[in-house]
Amino acid sequence: MRKPGEGNYGYGHKDFVPIILGTDMNAYGMARAFHEAYGIKSLVIGIGSLHDTAHSKIIHRKVMPDFDTPKVFTKTLIDLAKKHLPRPTIVISCKDEYSLLLIKNKKLLSKHMIVPYIDEPLMKKLWYKADFYKMCEKHGVPCPKTTVVNKHDYKTLRVNVDFPRIIKPSNSATYLKLDFLGKKKVFTAQTWAGYDTILRNVYAVYDEPMIVQEVIPGDYSNERSVHAYVGRDHKVKFVVTGEALAGDTHPHFIGNHLGILVKPDEELTAIVKKFLESVNYVGMANLDFKYDSRDGKIKAFEVNIRQGRSSYYVMAAGFNIAQYYINDWVYHRKSTYAPATKTVLWLPAPFYVLRRSVSPATKKQIDKLRKSKTYASTLKYLSDYGPSRRFSFFRNQARYLINFLRYPQQ
Repeated sequence: MRKPGEGNYGYGHKDFVPIILGTDMNAYGMARAFHEAYGIKSLVIGIGSLHDTAHSKIIHRKVMPDFDTPKVFTKTLIDLAKKHLPRPTIVISCKDEYSLLLIKNKKLLSKHMIVPYIDEPLMKKLWYKADFYKMCEKHGVPCPKTTVVNKHDYKTLRVNVDFPRIIKPSNSATYLKLDFLGKKKVFTAQTWAGYDTILRNVYAVYDEPMIVQEVIPGDYSNERSVHAYVGRDHKVKFVVTGEALAGDTHPHFIGNHLGILVKPDEELTAIVKKFLESVNYVGMANLDFKYDSRDGKIKAFEVNIRQGRSSYYVMAAGFNIAQYYINDWVYHRKSTYAPATKTVLWLPAPFYVLRRSVSPATKKQIDKLRKSKTYASTLKYLSDYGPSRRFSFFRNQARYLINFLRYPQQ
């Protein structure tokens, strides 16, 4: 176990310095991974002072309100990398905006630090959902029936999708910055009138394409979450699959899971492994799928070019993401593919909220895993569980309870 604070900064390892971009649960999970693997503090940078990373003994946090502007972003990272020399700096993103900035400035940043991400041409094909579905079709990955519309043609374009229809942005990073009445992460239109109202409101403030997609029947239990790591050699090193149990009902957090049952899925693993290696991917990827009972196929919805907010379930399944990054990019140690074998429950929400959101059969499964202590929570880390962190954790749990009571499941 290495001592934290090698050098004079109170964070980092004697051989490298991790910089984690973001201050949310995802960032805390990555800092926890580095602490569990190497016993070190990580430097965490972001625009917001979120409670997920506050009052932590495993984090050195730097909050910069203008960090997401390209000039500040690149200058800050380059200055820090020079400051840490001769130790190499490795930078890991936990937020879409930072991932895009890293990739768009990869050529410059790579002169000063390790940037373990794909190049911009591949990023564009995967990040923009309209292009991602084309990539899936090319590589034989099933997807929902989809039409892409824009500000000028959404009223007249023939949409080959029946009602109800899912409506969502092709570029979620730019959409996230919008503020308008009735904004949702994902909309559902039941009629032509609803479809027209939703897109009229969106395009009053937005100019980019929107995705109109068929609704795949079934509840959250049909959703699948996948995390995978692809090495510098473009070979997949692990794939961890999970079944969603329930989802956040708050309009701004639809798509965020309240619990995931992590267990091996050979069919989905094979799909993901083949796809990522076929496109020459590198680094962490987080993919969302849903099982379609109509034809028995698992269909892809999106890929995040980073680990997702639920990524700590990868740790719970036995794969330390930080170690994979460091062994691959710092120590240049070759590793082979390792199959996932564990079954474990990951839950950010209280057990009470999760149990009230699932079927009786799933409740029994949850209770069994709870009794055997086969579960994990990203923010509840006993090695970092002082009074202030404990307060932050219970504050986080209270938010889930309030959302559950305020926005009951339909």
